[in-house]
Amino acid sequence: MTIFCITTGGASIGGTFVEWSVHFLTGASTYFSVSEGGFIPLEMDPINNLNAHNHQKNHPCGLKDTQKHIDVLKTHRETTLVSFYAAESKQYNPTYESRDDLLDNLISDYHRINDECRKNHIPLIIIDPSKNFPIYHAHVRAKNENFESEEHFISMYFNIFGGEDEKCWTDEEIWDIREYRAINIRPLIPRNKFLRPDRYHPNDYWISSDAVLFDTENTITKVINFLDLKIDNERLLRWREIHRKWHKIQMRYMYLSFNLDHILECIVNGWDYKLIDLTFLEEVIIQHFLIYRYDLNLKTWGLEKFPENTAELFQILEPNIHIVPSLYSPSHVPTWVEPNIP
Repeated sequence: MTIFCITTGGASIGGTFVEWSVHFLTGASTYFSVSEGGFIPLEMDPINNLNAHNHQKNHPCGLKDTQKHIDVLKTHRETTLVSFYAAESKQYNPTYESRDDLLDNLISDYHRINDECRKNHIPLIIIDPSKNFPIYHAHVRAKNENFESEEHFISMYFNIFGGEDEKCWTDEEIWDIREYRAINIRPLIPRNKFLRPDRYHPNDYWISSDAVLFDTENTITKVINFLDLKIDNERLLRWREIHRKWHKIQMRYMYLSFNLDHILECIVNGWDYKLIDLTFLEEVIIQHFLIYRYDLNLKTWGLEKFPENTAELFQILEPNIHIVPSLYSPSHVPTWVEPNIP
């Protein structure tokens, strides 16, 4: 029997699809579920409108839950392949003295989980988040599953990527909340806050989240080879069709990662570039970089939703009056000329 564990170190990029793909591509038709206490049908197409979460994966949260999963899975030797996708304890709003304490607790949780897997000789497939992953998560892709509302998701996001302690702004207007969060968000938090290279083990299988997103078939083939399993070629063509659907969804999440620099340049220079329907967090990130990279802000009083093109945002640019720390190099900041608005 082969047991393996997927971990994404807090980044949550592609882990469910990778885990499902290993089972599907090796010919499985059932999946041993710890929560159900037995075998369930393996989804032949796990894609919904957000991700691959129609796959009912084993998803322990925290060390104790992981230990329970390992104990259960190790007793079921009638199947050749079992797995789980381990995550940190789902305590998004614990009481810590600082956000660094929260992050340190999250990191420690992952290290304890990983060490428990190694102690039990369970191969770890580590999906290492690239520098783009915080902006990738600015799309509320999981709000229908793990979170009660979009606001619940945003609060969790700021617990991880915020710079200052979160405040209660529920009674404020949307444009005030957007600006407050633009000032306090830290979207380029170092990825080593989540997985530290010195904690990797030679028996772990490391893959980049970029490889999962952009070289998916080759990456999953290597994972299957690492696990000493074989691909069922009859499944491969069907998998490619499913992968195309999954990949199209992922590219929407990568929109801001791909286009952020261009969007900012267009806003600052008054160039007309059509924007897609941005999420609230994507608007926050754009305003954040205008403040911190360009020392500019937006006259957003009364603006509930960003306009559909960058030229309109250029029309409401103004100098930033907030005192903020220096986070980014000013070397790429163009000269800004205040728009002449009749």
